[in-house]
Amino acid sequence: MLRILALSSLLSLFFVSCAPPMASGLQLHVDVPKKIISRPDYMRGIYISNPAARDEKLLTALIEKAKAHELNTFVIDVQKKMVSKDHVQKVLDAGIYPVARVVVFEGGLETVDLPESLAQKILAAIADAASQGFKEVQLDYIRYADSVAMQKLSLKRKYAELGDFLARARAQADTSGIVLSADVFGRITINQHDHIGQKLEIFAEHVYALYPMVYPSHYLNDKERISSPYETVKEGISSAVGRLPQTKVVAYIQGFKISVKSSGLSFPAYIHAQMKAVKDASGAGWIIWNARNDYSASWEAIALAKKDGSF
Repeated sequence: MLRILALSSLLSLFFVSCAPPMASGLQLHVDVPKKIISRPDYMRGIYISNPAARDEKLLTALIEKAKAHELNTFVIDVQKKMVSKDHVQKVLDAGIYPVARVVVFEGGLETVDLPESLAQKILAAIADAASQGFKEVQLDYIRYADSVAMQKLSLKRKYAELGDFLARARAQADTSGIVLSADVFGRITINQHDHIGQKLEIFAEHVYALYPMVYPSHYLNDKERISSPYETVKEGISSAVGRLPQTKVVAYIQGFKISVKSSGLSFPAYIHAQMKAVKDASGAGWIIWNARNDYSASWEAIALAKKDGSF
């Protein structure tokens, strides 16, 4: 028994002597895994401009406001300069899902075929967004121009060209380990065919989610839709959800004042009506768009939505 106790004591001394020295009052550093942010089942988000996302002070202020109002998503412009990995991580650390917005054809495609140089530029942007820590890339303005020359081009050709590009974008997104989504004009939700070449069903073949821009003010020459935010948004999202049962449909809703007065609602009530419409239409969430990142009325709208359960 004495031999066993002696051996035990010697082993204890051996392990203590082999342990690395540690200064008094200090602890060994242990790496804590970073929080994994999954794509929200129901998105509640805002758009962040590129200058704001690259400005640490502005970004911090928007993050604090978003957390206070329980938002879970930022759609961030990554052009003309990519947002740094540190700033994307700052969003992630706040528990907010970051989506990189990439504009494809700002004024619409003006040529029959997509220039390969432009295609490569967009594919590179997808890979770059993934490398900076974004979880999703959202392609915007994938469409043909409204010009007379492009209106003469057959829809069959337009669908084929845009579909081929989306297939390439999806392949790049898959390789880069990032979710691919796309925006469409609001009217595309209620149109079967549109001369700009956007079609819900064709886009849905290649993306995980679609974001229709169902801003009531953008239904030009349609006074009823412009003045009826709830009905207009609900109509568009209900139609998209019905046509795309396997695709997430997230609404871009209007957080700017164009034509708001025609509704007879206050600005916060106007935004709230759109939020409620998305919920009632079984959409997968909303992103509020304000190009200047002025969301003062949106914070009030969120309070209204929380009161009636439409948040």
